[in-house]
Amino acid sequence: MATHAAARQVAAFKAAKLRYRTLSGTVTKAGTGVVRRVLIYKVGDPETLRGDVTSTDGTGAFSATIKAGSNDRFRVVCLGEPGENSEIFEDVSAG
Repeated sequence: MATHAAARQVAAFKAAKLRYRTLSGTVTKAGTGVVRRVLIYKVGDPETLRGDVTSTDGTGAFSATIKAGSNDRFRVVCLGEPGENSEIFEDVSAG
């Protein structure tokens, strides 16, 4: 195959390798851990749910194992009870 001197070279970039990573935290109200539903979405892909967990009673701790690349960022939505506002945390990384 011949190449032309004026042909431009196209670089092929490799995608970041996806691995299972953990995203965790605590949900509190007035300093006490509470049970709440926690939804996880990838930033830039708001229609695909990446994680759906419930925090534990007493401690409010939650942990989700999700597939993520090293540069992926996530939106974590903590759904409030009726009469409460939901909380949204943007640009969270999974470790």
